[in-house]
Amino acid sequence: MPDEEKEKEKLLDLLARISEKADEQEKIGKAIQESAHQAREIAIPLHDIILKIPATSIPPAELAHQISVASSWHETADKLKKTPVQIFMATTSAFTTSSTGFLLSSGPIGEPQTKVARARLLQVLDRSPLVKRAEEGMQRLGLDKRYGTNRTPLELLRDAQKAFGGGPGSTLIPLRESILGALAALLSRRPAQEPAGKPEEKVESIGRQCGKDGLPLAHFPDLGTSAKRILGILSDAKQANPTPEEISKSFYEGVSLLDALLESLDETKLKP
Repeated sequence: MPDEEKEKEKLLDLLARISEKADEQEKIGKAIQESAHQAREIAIPLHDIILKIPATSIPPAELAHQISVASSWHETADKLKKTPVQIFMATTSAFTTSSTGFLLSSGPIGEPQTKVARARLLQVLDRSPLVKRAEEGMQRLGLDKRYGTNRTPLELLRDAQKAFGGGPGSTLIPLRESILGALAALLSRRPAQEPAGKPEEKVESIGRQCGKDGLPLAHFPDLGTSAKRILGILSDAKQANPTPEEISKSFYEGVSLLDALLESLDETKLKP
């Protein structure tokens, strides 16, 4: 079997197994959601009751026991928040970015199966809270703060969202400037400055110094490859005269790139 066929078979196998593994993750997510709901529903009335009990009326051993159990809950919740779930979200966003570009620009255009697959992808992306998550990531990383008269990456992203459904200039140019602004701001806050001129170099440098622990080794190089492609498409948007579907595809690609990059960064590793 030629090398290309082997690589294609490898990709098909990986894609086929995502559905099964996603089912497992959904079950884990549901269990986490149910446990979190249970903890909150118990903590609220318990807090209200303990608030009204004099401290001297609670046996010291019982008080110490309750503190220990509650502290253990916070410890495990913090670990869950900081590592596995966030890492999974970051790699999912990276997968969304690369898949969107490939699916909407590859395959026999006239075939019904291709049309159905593209329409389904756009529906999924339209329902996904990509913009909201990117906005939250920008706020977490301080990309909502204005320095001088330049518009912030967050403001530019919101400009692009408001114009979504319009022409390429009003939608895709602000999105490109939002991505470039975010990269510039993050580059300036790296602990150590190093040369990084191309988009892929910028993403890899930021990720190498400020990425969350536990991400796959290929994560930031893959994001860099996506960034190079997407920024090129956004830069050529006005001249290319894209169709409404192509504008939507480029918008979602750019936002999912932002979401993936921001979700992958540890704010404690960035300089103020």
